[in-house]
Amino acid sequence: MVSTHPGRLEVITGPMFSGKSEELIRRLKRAQIAKQRIVCFKPELDIRYHRSAIASHSLQTLEAVTVPNVERLRKQSLQCSTLSKSLVSTRYSSLMLSW
Repeated sequence: MVSTHPGRLEVITGPMFSGKSEELIRRLKRAQIAKQRIVCFKPELDIRYHRSAIASHSLQTLEAVTVPNVERLRKQSLQCSTLSKSLVSTRYSSLMLSW
């Protein structure tokens, strides 16, 4: 079922080591405290810090579902009120923009 309520897209940008992942984790934890149902997704290719969580350089983590491609992301994200996608490569980011 597709929601008739428009959502919003928030983009966290900045150079390397500027705290983008840390800010994403902070926002998602706040959503959890507010009792929102969240699901965090990350590319299957990203195994730098943790296989099943997004992680900041300061080692803050939040569990995430790994997805191999955008189609799997679409299927798994239909029942979320807050959707997080941690993007790690330009190649993968371009796929996400088409979502």
